[in-house]
Amino acid sequence: MECFKEESSIYIISCIKITDLIRSLVCVKKMTTLILIAAIGPRGELGYSGRLPWHYPEDLKHFKETTFGHPIIMGRKTYHSLGRILPNRPHLVLSRGAPDISKDNVYWFNSVEDILSWCRDTQCEKAFVIGGSEVFRLFESQCDYAYITHIHRAVVADIYFPMELLQKREIVEQTQMGPELTLIKYGHNQDVTAI
Repeated sequence: MECFKEESSIYIISCIKITDLIRSLVCVKKMTTLILIAAIGPRGELGYSGRLPWHYPEDLKHFKETTFGHPIIMGRKTYHSLGRILPNRPHLVLSRGAPDISKDNVYWFNSVEDILSWCRDTQCEKAFVIGGSEVFRLFESQCDYAYITHIHRAVVADIYFPMELLQKREIVEQTQMGPELTLIKYGHNQDVTAI
């Protein structure tokens, strides 16, 4: 009888260990797909006086449909330029200074690493980097894709997209959205040392 108890407890211990192993495998934190998203002019025009320098409903619709339900990553100035909280999108704001007044669905961070940790911890499938220029530069090496709406019209701007970030990427897909708009999806960074 004693032997049976030992075997029984070994069996129970084995089941517990296997259950823990399965649970830990299921709980492995999935990597978030980071996507840079922007609309830019031919010279990289991105903004003017804290606003978009154009109004294209088809691009705004694309932005909304693409980012809806996913976190959006931005700098403090971009956050303030939105004018309001965009619905159903956690706002992850990167800022060197103290956070502004806390609002629902707005999270403040001091570093890229903290934002990436938040994305891993919440296991979000995708997150979109929406600007501004410095935030694009900081996250570019982390981004799997870049969704860029190219606007074929020069405009006055005081904020520019860092165009050099696109030179290391491959075009994956291209869609004409209108006579003045082309959506280009860029893939992973090329390994420039392999060239």
